[in-house]
Amino acid sequence: MSLFSKKIGYRLGLGFGLLIVFIIIDSGLGLLNLKSVTTQTSNIYNHPFTVSTAILRVDGNIIRMHRSMKDVALARDKRSIEVAIQSVNELEKRVFDDLDIVHERFLGDKKRVDKLRVEFSNWKLVRDEVIALMRRGEREKAAEITKNKGAKYVQKLIEHVEEFVSFAKNKADSFYENAQKSQKSALLNSTIITSWDGVFRSNSGFLEPPLYSPTHQKIDVRYPRYN
Repeated sequence: MSLFSKKIGYRLGLGFGLLIVFIIIDSGLGLLNLKSVTTQTSNIYNHPFTVSTAILRVDGNIIRMHRSMKDVALARDKRSIEVAIQSVNELEKRVFDDLDIVHERFLGDKKRVDKLRVEFSNWKLVRDEVIALMRRGEREKAAEITKNKGAKYVQKLIEHVEEFVSFAKNKADSFYENAQKSQKSALLNSTIITSWDGVFRSNSGFLEPPLYSPTHQKIDVRYPRYN
């Protein structure tokens, strides 16, 4: 049986049904790609962004601690020594807090974070040596340790911290690239569905009844002549 012989209601229903199918497919693919973009964006914020922000605070606070240790070594009285030591202790707590964040959110090997924590903790041995010398009044020895042994240890810590910054940046770039791919995929899928919809609409004449048919009788619509 020809499609043209079907009732108009059937043909319209078929047309709208196909149109709805196109819309559902387009919407489904759009939601999947939107979810992918959202996931990648969330990953950037929850992992590389959080890690890089925390590790940069670690970097800054380590440098501030080293400056405070210089203040300890240059202090002229006990009160100045204790004030500088208090500053170091406060900064140390901030560093440990940020290392906890890095350990929680870091997507690489957690042992690397543990190693950095141990190295940072061991720095306290050098600091305690300087503080003990200053409390005994041996300022020159304290200054020498801070300038050489302490400075070299801090430089080593900073180099390890920078490795985490680079890792976080690479992860962020990877998530961003994946988000860009998802966005391009969504645009491509939308374009394909829209094109198919356009083709369908342009060839939807088969859904309409023919204007002329071989079975139609020719009707003479000329006005009659009057004598």
